[in-house]
Amino acid sequence: MATIYITGYLDIPPSRVDVVQQALPQQITDTIAEPHCLNYSVTNDKDIENRLLVNAKFANSDALSSHFDRTRDSHWGQVTAGIPRFYEISEEL
Repeated sequence: MATIYITGYLDIPPSRVDVVQQALPQQITDTIAEPHCLNYSVTNDKDIENRLLVNAKFANSDALSSHFDRTRDSHWGQVTAGIPRFYEISEEL
């Protein structure tokens, strides 16, 4: 199976920045704890205000699907609901 890479960002509306930033540490902890998460980071963009940069690596497409399922049902999923994600997903055999 192919290793899956995600690179992208979320632009957080100013009215939701505080709640999203409060939820972020738990999202990172929970994602890193996923069995087939190989790498995960979310950082503030230094150049664009309220933009979060996402970089992740999952063992395979099933692991990525499981991540999306877990995230959708999490507190993070609730506080970021409706915020568009701009991701590039690639595979490496």
